[in-house]
Amino acid sequence: MEACRGEGVGKHIIEEIFRGSIGMLRLLKYLIVEENPSTKYMIYKYAETYHIEKNLEKLCSLNIVLKQEYNGITKYMVNRDHPFIKSLTKFLEEIRYI
Repeated sequence: MEACRGEGVGKHIIEEIFRGSIGMLRLLKYLIVEENPSTKYMIYKYAETYHIEKNLEKLCSLNIVLKQEYNGITKYMVNRDHPFIKSLTKFLEEIRYI
């Protein structure tokens, strides 16, 4: 499994993730609930959001989403070991968003 790494250093992670994007929240909700790696098509269909490529790129750069290759097909899954995802999952469960 390849972790996507990169930018985001020096900024609070919450500012990077939700900067003016409800789509980002819907994307994260889908990836948190879905236990299996998903293609962009599956994410687009079930998360009901646009700009998934840009959002996935940002989440990968923050190591919040992991990118995997299966027989030439790219799939994505949330990094459940990331402290932000652990906290976000707990928060979303508490407010009954998931």
